[in-house]
Parts: sequence; structure tokens; C-alpha cells
Amino acid sequence: MKKLIFFLCVAIFVLSACGSGDNISGSTSDSGFSADAGNENVEPEATLAPAADPDPTTQPQPQATPAPVPEPDPTPEPELATNTFPFPFEFITEDLHGNQISAATLGEREIFFVYYWTTWCFACVEGIPGLASLAEEFGDRVGFITLLGDFSTASDIALQIVESAGANFPTVNAEHGEFQSLMALLSSGFVPTSVIIDGDGNVIDGQIIGSGTDMFRTAIENALGG
Repeated sequence: MKKLIFFLCVAIFVLSACGSGDNISGSTSDSGFSADAGNENVEPEATLAPAADPDPTTQPQPQATPAPVPEPDPTPEPELATNTFPFPFEFITEDLHGNQISAATLGEREIFFVYYWTTWCFACVEGIPGLASLAEEFGDRVGFITLLGDFSTASDIALQIVESAGANFPTVNAEHGEFQSLMALLSSGFVPTSVIIDGDGNVIDGQIIGSGTDMFRTAIENALGG
């Protein structure tokens, strides 16, 4: 009986010892598995390099939008009306320099200033320099011509007078037959006498008796409409 109990105790002891060994082995195995799994599956984290700033020279640049080209207006612009006219009295004659001149020589102007004078008339001679300055001032709009009453006897004296005044307008013989109708407009019984005529040969504001730059300028400005 004692032997049986002894063997039972030995058997229980042996079985208890084997069970403890399995637990230790399993615990070691579990611990080793966890370490191995950590070593095999966890990858080291990669360090990202900082992003470089973009190079502006390599970036696409915005393209300028061309401005639209306006289409031409198909409507033609109206032609500006001209207010200039040729000298209304036809003539062909010679001036003090012996040059042949005609109505076409005076060109086209808005109005024409005609001055009748003689070399023996002091007031007439005094009026020539003023006419020369007015011809420079209004030359693009006003045509100037002087008719000399003593052309045939004093043309040399008249030439000196107009040249010393710097006059660039023609001076012609008032006795020329083609000036009869023009001289009728200048017939007043006085010298100097002037008229301003339009493109139809009509006298504007009547005859101008005497000479004087300011008087002539006022008459011209009034004839041009201010």
C-alpha cells in the first residue's frame, strides 16, 4: 500500500514537472516570436528631403493676349467742303519784274484784297509795308494784288517801293484792258482805294478809302467772318 502511494506521488511529480517545462518552452517561444516579428516586419522610416523651390525660369510664363485689331469703318469719311476760290477776274499780264502772271498765279483763296495806288500818292506808298505784313499774316486765306495807276511811267519807282517793303504780292498795270471791270469796282475818285472780293467777284463791305494796317486788318477779319 505504501509502495502504491509512493509510485502515485512520483507519477504526479513527474507529470507536474513536464507540464511546467511545456509552459516555459511556450513562453520562450512566444517571446522569441514577438522579437523576431518585430525585427522582420518593421521597416525604418524614410526621411523626406525638403521640397526645392520651383525655378521661375523653368516655369511656364503667362502669354500676353494681343489687343484686338479694330476693323476699318466701311463708311467713307465725308470730304471737307472747301471755302477757297480762284481769282474771279481772268487776266494775263506782266508784273513789275517783267514776269507773266495770270489769275491762276494768285491761287485759290477765301477772299482777295485788291489795292489801287500810285507812286506820287504819299498815303498809297505808306500803305505798301502794311499790306506786305498782312500778306504774311493772312497769305494762306487771302490773296493780295495791287493795281498801279502810273505803271507805264513809274514802274521803276514802284519796284523800289515794293521791294523795300518786302512785298511778295504782284503789282500790275491798272490800265491793262482786262482790268476794266475790276477798276470799275475801285473807281472812287480817291487813291488809295481798296476792295475785298469773294470768289464770285462780289465786293464785301464796300470800298476802303485810304491806307492803314489796322484798318486793313479789321476789314479782312470781318470779311473772313471774324
